[in-house]
Amino acid sequence: MESFELIPIDTLFVRDGRPLAAGGFYGRGARWPSPPTLFGALRTALLERAGTLPAGRSLPGARRGGVPRGRIGTAAFQWLRIQGPFPVLGEKVYFPRPADLVADLDAGFLEPLRPFPVPVIWRQSNLPSPLSNLPSPLTYAVGVGGRPGKEEQPVRWVERAFLEKYLAGAEKLRRPEHVEIWDAEPRIGVAIEALTQAAKEGQLYLAEHLRLREGVRLRFAAGDRPTHKAPDPQEAGLGVGSLLGGDDPAGERGASSG
Repeated sequence: MESFELIPIDTLFVRDGRPLAAGGFYGRGARWPSPPTLFGALRTALLERAGTLPAGRSLPGARRGGVPRGRIGTAAFQWLRIQGPFPVLGEKVYFPRPADLVADLDAGFLEPLRPFPVPVIWRQSNLPSPLSNLPSPLTYAVGVGGRPGKEEQPVRWVERAFLEKYLAGAEKLRRPEHVEIWDAEPRIGVAIEALTQAAKEGQLYLAEHLRLREGVRLRFAAGDRPTHKAPDPQEAGLGVGSLLGGDDPAGERGASSG
């Protein structure tokens, strides 16, 4: 895998091909770059470097039920694998906080939800049966051992070391400090006439741009062609490493670079 860093010089605005129509939500949310977006950007760069950027869609698409669906321009570099992006501040990589962590405000810990046996008396009731449409009554409830509470400033991002302890099954994790990664900035724009390039009267849109905090950058990794995938002649023997400044044949470097 090769590592790349995305460092915007201003705000970041990531969207798909849907129009910013009035009443729509496609320009809102300060969207994080998704793996498919990065896949498309890197694949286009590889096709351009190989000199095989297609001018149209002339090939049949993937087969479903034995029948080709749609048309594609080329099958080259479809093996590209993307991991990320994740924010990096200094030398620390941050990951989204696991959604099942609950704050124990008395002790300053975060605890993962875990099953607790439901006492038999809780499952007994004089209410009409059945109480739910479940096949059988619940045997376990989900909760934490401490006193859960609402965080005034929720921790949304955690470091790699914290995540590794969580994945290892730690029952209690010291609550990390809150780290601000990004802000959302609203921007107002006007629609443009295609012929005159002048502003359309009465047609405005509102978009939310993502601005990374100072020193924050986005890191993602891209993998070369797997060994079980046959090379495509249009790939010109290039791999992901060629985007880092060298003519690296696919799969020859092997080790990742930081």
